Amino acid sequence: MKLAIALALDVPYVIFDEPVLGLDANHRELFYHFLLRDYEKRQRTIILATHLIEEVANIIEEVVLIDRGKFLLQEPVESLLERGYCVCGPEDALEDYCRGRHVIGRDELGAMKLAYILGKKEELPHGSPLQISNMNLQKLFVKLTEKGGL
Repeated sequence: MKLAIALALDVPYVIFDEPVLGLDANHRELFYHFLLRDYEKRQRTIILATHLIEEVANIIEEVVLIDRGKFLLQEPVESLLERGYCVCGPEDALEDYCRGRHVIGRDELGAMKLAYILGKKEELPHGSPLQISNMNLQKLFVKLTEKGGL
């Protein structure tokens, strides 16, 4: 009921703090549907504070990342996702690739080493044992906040 009332208000700003907590998956999707439909009718500023990052990744335009009260970044989602990527492969080749880049986190999966990087994605040389993949918004948030941010 509170979500319906908030969407019905004719105000320039609407702030939602964890609006879908306690809702099942179907009702969360329904809320996002109505939120987008409302925004199409009357564009206004909607602030959505949530920990369910992947659920909102496709509907938000801009991200403000705050970790423990510290402002880390404000950026359009599209440009942030273009700058965040993952490189994986053998440790020695990975270390060479990472030299001089902004590594925001690392992981290991058995013998496979992974580095999460924020910066311009560059093509790997032909025959490189490394692989590059995109990073989703949630993984990017986790890596940015894991060790105190940027």
